Amino acid sequence: MARVIDWILVLIIGGLFIVAGLLKAWDPGSLGEELIAFQLLPDGLELPVALYLPYLEIIAGIAVIAGPWRAGARLILAGLTVVFIT
Repeated sequence: MARVIDWILVLIIGGLFIVAGLLKAWDPGSLGEELIAFQLLPDGLELPVALYLPYLEIIAGIAVIAGPWRAGARLILAGLTVVFIT
């Protein structure tokens, strides 16, 4: 039963990051504007990050669900979560 719950949680978390990445990839200009408004990055890095961040989220979300790089993907997603929450 615990393994089923683990898999459900993995699917939810991985799926959440995949969907979030797809939504951000759909409109990277909006993400760039949000990064500029929140002043999370040095000037000039907002737009390049807005272009690459969605794909990092998508790839890490897929790796959490189905990859042998599950531990690394969890670390990346945890780091992204911490950076954007603080």
